[in-house]
Amino acid sequence: MLFKKKVCPKTSRVFSASHSFPQFSYVLGRVQNIIRVVEKSILHLFLFH
Repeated sequence: MLFKKKVCPKTSRVFSASHSFPQFSYVLGRVQNIIRVVEKSILHLFLFH
C-alpha cells in the first residue's frame, strides 16, 4: 500500500473512497461486469465470424 501511495496518490484516494462509500464500490463492480461482458462479446465475434 505504501508503494501504491507513493506512485499513485489518486489511486489510493480512489481506494479509500470506495471503502468509505459502498455505492462507489458498487459502481466499480458494475463497470467491471460491463467490461467483462464487452470482452466476451468481442471474443465471441472474433471466434465465430
